[in-house]
Amino acid sequence: MDRHEQVVRQLVSQACEQANGKPVLEVWLAVALCAELDDKNLHFYWDKWAAGTPCHGAKLHVRQVKYIQECPQCGHIFPANDLHEPCPECNTRHSATLVGEDCVLLERIATYEGR
Repeated sequence: MDRHEQVVRQLVSQACEQANGKPVLEVWLAVALCAELDDKNLHFYWDKWAAGTPCHGAKLHVRQVKYIQECPQCGHIFPANDLHEPCPECNTRHSATLVGEDCVLLERIATYEGR
């Protein structure tokens, strides 16, 4: 299993958990440059690993950002285009830059609320 596939498998699992069994319509990701993941492979593996799950058929939105930061004060993880960008939760200015597989962030999902 290559790195794209491992990352996507984990993201599908996270999205399914957040959906609480509801069908997932859309998923938004922030992918930092350090992740070195390309959109084409992310979409390919998304379709493969989402099959048979609540994420099956969900539209994947991939947003490229420079960094994924983690706030040392409140622990919030957020996408950033500047190393000095303050935490959007607590406004702390000194965040840690994440690397490796942590360079991909599941920002949000949209589920079908239905009846």
